[in-house]
Amino acid sequence: MHSKDISWVLLPVTDFKQHQEEWDRLNQAGSSSALLSSRFIEPCLSAFSNGSETLALATLGDTVLAMALIQRVGFGRWQTLQPSQAPIGFWLSGAETDTVALIVSLSQALPGWVLSISITQQDPAILPRPEQTSQLRTLDYISTGRMDIPADFEVYWQSRGKNVRQNINKSKNRLEREGVNIVFDIATDPSEVSDYVVDFGELESAGWKQNSGTAVHIDNEQGRFYIDLLNRFMPDECQVWRYYFNDKLVATDLCISAGGVLYILKTTYDESWKRYSPAFIMHLEGVRLCSEQGLQAIEFYGPAMDWHKKLTKDLRTMYHITWFSHPLIPKLNHLKQRLLGGG
Repeated sequence: MHSKDISWVLLPVTDFKQHQEEWDRLNQAGSSSALLSSRFIEPCLSAFSNGSETLALATLGDTVLAMALIQRVGFGRWQTLQPSQAPIGFWLSGAETDTVALIVSLSQALPGWVLSISITQQDPAILPRPEQTSQLRTLDYISTGRMDIPADFEVYWQSRGKNVRQNINKSKNRLEREGVNIVFDIATDPSEVSDYVVDFGELESAGWKQNSGTAVHIDNEQGRFYIDLLNRFMPDECQVWRYYFNDKLVATDLCISAGGVLYILKTTYDESWKRYSPAFIMHLEGVRLCSEQGLQAIEFYGPAMDWHKKLTKDLRTMYHITWFSHPLIPKLNHLKQRLLGGG
């Protein structure tokens, strides 16, 4: 395949709904990720699009090879649309399609002078990491975790480190001695989605995120996004994990699922109960539930944290791709960074 054989059609982002079936067909032919489905993307566009983005379709004859949502981010610079709530950049292409050929042909279709095109936050399990060249650079993004669900939870739990098991047992025993009743609840009622998000936001706002201004709230864009998103996956492919000490909510997760994979979108917990590890114990109960439900895997899609590593050793590095129209551009960028950094 050569870039000159590929044609791109550029459409306003508002046309996405008209092409969502083709988008979902491409996704299903590949990873079938819930995070790249139109059910995930439409709430993102509704909450975070400013209307200036472009829907791009790559074709070879009558075959759609790739689709992407892209935006101009500076003079001659383009990148995939990347809301902070989206773990993966909005780029879809067939497993056998040459990513570099797609990018080069896209650069020829975009208006004006194109200096660079970036495909952000990619998962090597979905889009294999291309080899670097004089015009193409890849950059590590984060290490993230995946957990294959064990068929037998008790065997899995005994395989965890001795210190992990002892610490969790101590926490549970301490709670029992103090007369705290532990309840793990899976919420899937479509009529209560707003309440789930309100409760999540209140718990998150009570912690450090309140001062940073990044907490979910029913009246902000994040809150509206999660209500819209969860409603689209309710009731069969959405789970809100809720963990209570007596009647007090101490930890909660917002999750969606597809194709036997559960995606944990967002986690928060009551920091005043931190010494009892409420979020970690909740996640253990969640793994047990997934095992009982016959789910295949959990994807965390966040920076690999200590509690992730206690649950699984299956980590991989997500990455960014940037293609430059001339080999001199990345060298000049590197020189500029060294001068600004004093190095």
